[in-house]
Amino acid sequence: MFFEAFPASSALQDLSQLGAFAPSAPVHLGRARHKDLTSVGHLLDRFLSASASELERLRAENPWPVLAPLLEGLPEAPEIALADEGIFALALGVHRRGWSVQPTIVPESLLDRVLDAWHRVQPDAPRTLPPQVAVPVLANAPLWPALLHLQPFQTDWEQPLRRNHVHVLGGMLPGSWVMDPTPLPPGAVIPVLEIAAWEELSLLNASGRSFLISDAWGNEVVPLPAGADWSSSIAEAVAKSPRERRILTEVVDPTEGFLFALYEKGAARTDYLGALAMHRDESGVWRVSRVAV
Repeated sequence: MFFEAFPASSALQDLSQLGAFAPSAPVHLGRARHKDLTSVGHLLDRFLSASASELERLRAENPWPVLAPLLEGLPEAPEIALADEGIFALALGVHRRGWSVQPTIVPESLLDRVLDAWHRVQPDAPRTLPPQVAVPVLANAPLWPALLHLQPFQTDWEQPLRRNHVHVLGGMLPGSWVMDPTPLPPGAVIPVLEIAAWEELSLLNASGRSFLISDAWGNEVVPLPAGADWSSSIAEAVAKSPRERRILTEVVDPTEGFLFALYEKGAARTDYLGALAMHRDESGVWRVSRVAV
């Protein structure tokens, strides 16, 4: 599945192997950064709701015909947004200048590990908590970030989301592209990747960048790790039928570890509950810390 292909999943899987949890000193975010963290859950919750709205628009208006075959297999009203009230968690890569979301939301099957570790490093955390939010299967679909990054769709996202929210989300969500095989006009390049055709993606291998190729819903995932031969995987992805069009997603390792941030979704607002920090020390051992202002 899509979430399991990201570094954050590896960190969560290792939680069960930490024993005493190798605790380390608290991670101090500072007031400004801590304030930003409190709003990320609300923003991602709104993004999932906006994704559901964008899907309805795509079906009604068909602004980009290449997407139509991808949507044919979906039910009439697929579950994308968080519909219930309760607790959910986000996996945030920590960088010097901000966060990256890897990808949108932590699956229910891994949330218990986050809560258990959070209680062990944060003794004053509340023991009685609301139930977990049901996470729809399509919540982490790589198609939604890919559509958010499409420049012609920016104004459409700004209707359910504010313009500055679209900008912030664009900086947090992983770079994603629909692998449309239609040749580009002479002189044009794929935004951010700066390549003129998908076959040139292998040129980025030398830069140390890593990617994933997946179906639109994240069920079939092919990693493109730096240093490997990508040519056959790229050719196979580009040759897929229109109904199986692939999504390319960049994998960015965080420079300062991860935060697993916990939020409570209510009827009218989403509140920040706390966070668990994880990073590897010089020997490669995971260290777990509480997060403080």
